[in-house]
Amino acid sequence: MIERILIKQNLSFENVELNFGRGLSVFTGVSGAGKSVLMGSIMAVLGLKDSEAKLIEADVSHKFDLEEFGLESEEINTFKLFRDKTTRYFINSQAVSKKNLASIAKEHVKYLSAKEINEFENERFLNLLDTLQAKKDAKFNEILSEFR
Repeated sequence: MIERILIKQNLSFENVELNFGRGLSVFTGVSGAGKSVLMGSIMAVLGLKDSEAKLIEADVSHKFDLEEFGLESEEINTFKLFRDKTTRYFINSQAVSKKNLASIAKEHVKYLSAKEINEFENERFLNLLDTLQAKKDAKFNEILSEFR
């Protein structure tokens, strides 16, 4: 789970830090508010997209298997993108290539956008929400079965 993200000098964000709680996070706002920039920044710090930001940091609470990449995992892993003349990536202050970073992240991230609108069909979206609630509450599946 992403616990915190810090973005510096990126289009509509001069300096922003967001802290997240457990559960589903939803971003809404008018056109131009920065929703896509925020999502792009999250994807960029994980090596899955390019960014013009000077700095992006994300604290992620997950036990990643980083040994095959010669990296050490921590209880909270800090992913960092730093751009000066070139863009460099780090996990827990250890340099990592964008290719390896993306390989690590792809196992844990699925980004859905309006371009993949079929992913947001009512039935699929409701199934996602039902699955999330069932993980929180063991009785939910019984209630859902009765409802159906």
